[in-house]
Amino acid sequence: MEYGVSGLPGAGKTLNTIDMVTSESNFSGREIYYHRIPLLMLDFEVCKSFQGWFYGWYLHNNNSNTALVRKVQAIHKKEDRFIELEDFPYLKQDHNESNPVEILLYWVRRVYSKKRLAELDEYIAIKQIDETALTFDQLKPLNYHWTHFDNPKAWVALPNQSVIVMDEIHHYWPPRTRGDVPKELEAISTHRHTGKDLVFITQDFANVDIFVRRMMNYHTHYEFAGADRVACYKKKKYIDISNPFEKKAADKSLVKRPTHLYGSYYSTELDTNNNKLSKGAKRGLILGGISIVVFLLMLFVGFPYVSTLFFSDDHPTETEVATSNEVIIQPNHANNSEILAYQPKVNAMPWSAPIYNGGLDPASYPDLMCYQTATDCRCVTQQATVYTLEMSSCQSIANNGLFDPHIATANQRINKKSESKGLFK
Repeated sequence: MEYGVSGLPGAGKTLNTIDMVTSESNFSGREIYYHRIPLLMLDFEVCKSFQGWFYGWYLHNNNSNTALVRKVQAIHKKEDRFIELEDFPYLKQDHNESNPVEILLYWVRRVYSKKRLAELDEYIAIKQIDETALTFDQLKPLNYHWTHFDNPKAWVALPNQSVIVMDEIHHYWPPRTRGDVPKELEAISTHRHTGKDLVFITQDFANVDIFVRRMMNYHTHYEFAGADRVACYKKKKYIDISNPFEKKAADKSLVKRPTHLYGSYYSTELDTNNNKLSKGAKRGLILGGISIVVFLLMLFVGFPYVSTLFFSDDHPTETEVATSNEVIIQPNHANNSEILAYQPKVNAMPWSAPIYNGGLDPASYPDLMCYQTATDCRCVTQQATVYTLEMSSCQSIANNGLFDPHIATANQRINKKSESKGLFK
């Protein structure tokens, strides 16, 4: 079978490919060969190397060490290379004393599904061997390890029944404008007779030889959907992802990233596409949230205030204007009756205070707008001042609003100076 896996950087195409090969039963017990997956911790040779030990064991187990992480990130960013022994010469003894089989087994148990690990558990139980005493020669026949090969064009020479995973194949088989089909690609049409499964990975198969597209049995395309989710498109043939009709015809699902595989190989996607929000993004979200609250305040508080100011039928007289312009200085001595005049009889109805019922002559009364968050509820007036209210009343106004009998609509006005004499009078 030929499997095609595509997706832009950050979509998790390599991560999900490893998950597929290590979890699906049709790949079980077979030799696995791979090309162009850096520092894959399922490769015993990688586990033995200083770089494999450093990334897959030492850094993995000390990722909270800020001094260590800071130096590693600086080398990655400034020099664009992997860590070498020369960068940490004092870790040489730690590396020499490490057990590469222990490292391999750690990642085998972390990466493979429980169903696929059943054979390993059975082997240890029947042989009555302590897992820490296992050697690679004892593990090798179980085929949990992956073996690197250098030349993808030589895949035909690899053992029958093997699984062959090749990343970034557009480097080796770009689109042909003319000429014969390369022999190693022509062999795809008959590779079923050898029992081999080919797994090709690239960003977009439009950048790969058309013969690879035509021979594809299964195509899976991943697109970044946000946080730890990716959109997954599947079809039993090649999907032209630039064609919206072909994408729509494919089986689509939203899947979670296999985060348990993080660290199983070095991924530039994980190094450069951190899914956590940056400080700038967080600041933008906070400012956006504040803008929405201000907009709502203007919409529900400011607009009624301006509407009343400009469109109300009640216009101030010349006497009222003159009086409002006078500055009257009075002693600041409030007695109990004045204080009680401002206390509403019903807290959720500020206008029920005696001051608004003829005791004094106020220009306006508090018009409340309440808003609710996940943990709190607050109310403000049309002058953007805070109005304290019980939680239940605040939530009721925030969710259902509050009828204000003092606001008359255009087609329903009550004349306070005259009494109604009946429906037809």
